[in-house]
Amino acid sequence: MEQIPEFLKPEYYFSNLDKYKEIFEGVNFVWEAIPKISEFVRKKTEEAGEKIIIGEGTKISDGAVIEGPCLIGRNCQIRPGAYIRENVVIYDGCIIRGEIKNSLMMENSAAAHWPYIGDSIIGENANLGARTTLSNLKVNPSNVKIKIGDIIHDTKLSKFGAVLGDRVSTGCHCETNPGTLIGPGVMIYPSATIGPGFFKKNHIIKYKPGIEVVEIVERK
Repeated sequence: MEQIPEFLKPEYYFSNLDKYKEIFEGVNFVWEAIPKISEFVRKKTEEAGEKIIIGEGTKISDGAVIEGPCLIGRNCQIRPGAYIRENVVIYDGCIIRGEIKNSLMMENSAAAHWPYIGDSIIGENANLGARTTLSNLKVNPSNVKIKIGDIIHDTKLSKFGAVLGDRVSTGCHCETNPGTLIGPGVMIYPSATIGPGFFKKNHIIKYKPGIEVVEIVERK
């Protein structure tokens, strides 16, 4: 049996997996939970006989669009401009304004300022800054692969955005490339573009774009 590094297991990223055990049961590599999100949504919506399930105390603002099938927990805020597509699970106490599809948001996380979240998992108490993008599709259509050191891991997923561990915080205009794994407690400075790959827990990722002056001409 293949020896799986600790930083590729769900336990590395999330401290309260018992709350989400139906999705993570049998998962070895953390990205294996992505296709299980749709299975979980289908099971719960079929049991309830409803395409969209919304918990007590959750507020749906005018201008929000919920297509579903999806599950939304208690005491969430679905703000104006939210676009909740298929196979989304949003747990208790979350805030969303922006587009999300085939993704899991764990408890008390916020994506309140126009993010794009595609085929991703967001841990508890995480916060996505304005216009954060978790990109999920490669430019050249093929499986998303993650290179860590000298080893390339084929996720066998054609669409896979990012895994953000508990308490991850992103600045405004951050972007992750398909196949990005971010450990818990990581802080990412604004305008950073990172991934694919693995980023160790409890670190700060700083980004300073280079600016090159290519031409200066007189204004007439």
